[in-house]
Amino acid sequence: DHEYAITQHIEMARKILSPLGFLNNVLPIALAHHERFDGQGLPDGLAGQNIPLGARILAVSNDYDVMTSPRPHREALTHDEALGVFCSDGGSQWDPEVVAVLVALLADQDEA
Repeated sequence: DHEYAITQHIEMARKILSPLGFLNNVLPIALAHHERFDGQGLPDGLAGQNIPLGARILAVSNDYDVMTSPRPHREALTHDEALGVFCSDGGSQWDPEVVAVLVALLADQDEA
């Protein structure tokens, strides 16, 4: 089940990162990057601004990479297809302000 796999992924990250004291300031970011802006994420069901900003940024950047990279079970989405997913789900899955920054940054890159 997908939820179980994500929970295991989060717990493994906790076990690996927790003993590394120099990473204490990034541990909350790593552990919260599967939270959803609407509060339906894992591990704690945090919502909106209660999710650390770094975790909201990591979620968008990680998910963009996942969407636009080929996987064994599917082809990569195009840049435009991935942005379409973000624009349709920004505000539920992802922070809409972070999504807006991604869209703006990628638009600037396209113009360069």
